[in-house]
Amino acid sequence: GIDGLFAVNDSTAIAAMQILQNAGYKVPEDIAVMGFGDGPNAVITQPALSTVIQKGYEMGYEATRLLIQRLNNPNADIVPQTIVLKSALKIRNSA
Repeated sequence: GIDGLFAVNDSTAIAAMQILQNAGYKVPEDIAVMGFGDGPNAVITQPALSTVIQKGYEMGYEATRLLIQRLNNPNADIVPQTIVLKSALKIRNSA
């Protein structure tokens, strides 16, 4: 069998956890569940959802900074950029 499930977002992880529990599986004893995003729903599940913290504020800040930079220099050459924000795990009770 499988040991764990990693979902694309917290909502999908929560739905999977409910389906598993309804089928008689114990989370995390039988199967661990991990989400992505660390939204407000992650802490109200039973058990609380472990998740990857998505830094939404920082992503918005960087996107806005780049937009303002472009608006202030509309004739400048466009130089593609890759900005990597360090992620982190928030281990709660589902993993």
